[in-house]
Amino acid sequence: MSALPDSPLRRLLRNASYLLGSRVLRDGMGLVALALVARHLGPGGFGVIALLQSYTFTINWLVNFQTWQAIVRYAAELDGPSHPNRRPGSPEAHDARQRA
Repeated sequence: MSALPDSPLRRLLRNASYLLGSRVLRDGMGLVALALVARHLGPGGFGVIALLQSYTFTINWLVNFQTWQAIVRYAAELDGPSHPNRRPGSPEAHDARQRA
């Protein structure tokens, strides 16, 4: 390692470069695999794989329930009526609950 102190900015840049490098490597390997599969299967076989993959992604998108969205939406409604200048959990919201 270097003798220079490890500043937060330096660590951030180093970690970001690790993440970026790993994504580039992963995507490059995926592109090579895609080319090999397409060459091996030919246009017809590769078309079948593409259709199956698109159906799988579509069904996953339809049935992927993101429960956190419901929690955020309905928990905010439990806090009381919305007001443009008041956030849930703010002191104003606490005062409004105390008056109710």
